[in-house]
Amino acid sequence: MTLEPGTVSAGTIAILTYLLPGLVAAATFYALTSHPKPGTFERIFQALTFTVLAQIITDQLPISGLSANGHTAVSVVVAIALALLATYVSNNDALHKGLRKCKITRETSHPSEWYSAFALKDPRYVVLHLSRSSESSSEQAIVLAQD
Repeated sequence: MTLEPGTVSAGTIAILTYLLPGLVAAATFYALTSHPKPGTFERIFQALTFTVLAQIITDQLPISGLSANGHTAVSVVVAIALALLATYVSNNDALHKGLRKCKITRETSHPSEWYSAFALKDPRYVVLHLSRSSESSSEQAIVLAQD
């Protein structure tokens, strides 16, 4: 079976429809957090993870008589709720805070130390000491000095 250019097979549509909740959830998560978007493989893996979780939860809901489109719509809503929960946990450092209290890790859920420093509730300030580079007098470079 050969496909003409510009056509999409029914199997491709079925796979994309199945992955739709996870794709929407992953996009929601990365839109609401400061984490950099991962590569293609990681995105597909996260979409699969969100999809599986959304499908499991949707199958446990006491709803019946839904068409395939209705089931997909409910799965998308559940996946968005999962993404919002994951966003809350990530942005508020909830998981890693508990793990740090148990002395399991020293990491935070933020992508860098800068995000962690400014994510605290107390106001934080960064003071930069700027000085000219003394290595070469012909260059006009500004470097950060550490106290």
